[in-house]
Amino acid sequence: MTDPLHYLLIDNQQTGPYTLSQLKAMWETGIVSATTLFWKEGQAAWEPLLKISFLLDPPHSSFHQNPPQQPASPLSAYQSDRNTRTNERQETSSLAISSLILGCLGFLLGITALPAVICGHMSLGHIKRAAGSLTGRGMAIAGIVMGYLALIVLAFILLADLKRDPKDLTSEGVTKGAIFLTTCQIFEKKLKSPTTAKFPSYYQPGAAEVVSLGGGQYSVRSYVDSQNSFGAMIRTKWTATVTVQMNDKTIRLNDFQTE
Repeated sequence: MTDPLHYLLIDNQQTGPYTLSQLKAMWETGIVSATTLFWKEGQAAWEPLLKISFLLDPPHSSFHQNPPQQPASPLSAYQSDRNTRTNERQETSSLAISSLILGCLGFLLGITALPAVICGHMSLGHIKRAAGSLTGRGMAIAGIVMGYLALIVLAFILLADLKRDPKDLTSEGVTKGAIFLTTCQIFEKKLKSPTTAKFPSYYQPGAAEVVSLGGGQYSVRSYVDSQNSFGAMIRTKWTATVTVQMNDKTIRLNDFQTE
């Protein structure tokens, strides 16, 4: 009976076939080592040479096997073995973990939102190029989404702060916007249909005016849209005088007039 033919995987390249005597010579000359992968007909997957004994002992009958009816392809056996080894060494991307953590912190700190987005996109790129050896795609996407949401919230906060007039803060430590809002709440209770009242924003150009009269007193002017006794929406202009208490920052209505 003839020796079974063996194939070797050297530098990721399939070579062979080789007889047992040829493998013995390659072993003795150092061309192959114990970790070199081999495959022969009837073998399910590639195996290292250290798992067999024919390199140390003379060939015997156990290596002379009858070929199976449907032998496996060497390349398909190698691919199956490589997939198995890839699954065994899968790791979670550290960038994906960082993106998820930074995204969560973005709602509290704000400053971590942008790094969360950057780490998430970098992680997706690494996972794609790793060909299955890296996991964590879901965490990376979650980190990116939370990072963008935190950036949107931060942008709204900054935009609202930019709209605030630096002169808005009064000497009593209360903003003019707060004085206007409190005055509107007091006036709303005097309306016939307070639930229908619609006051303008203090920051809307020409809609409201708060002027200091000195001594903690302020003149507040604006308008309100509300329903009258007939159910029709009408606009009423009003002027109020209020006093800001220095001790507790409360606002007291002194005078109120409508036009």
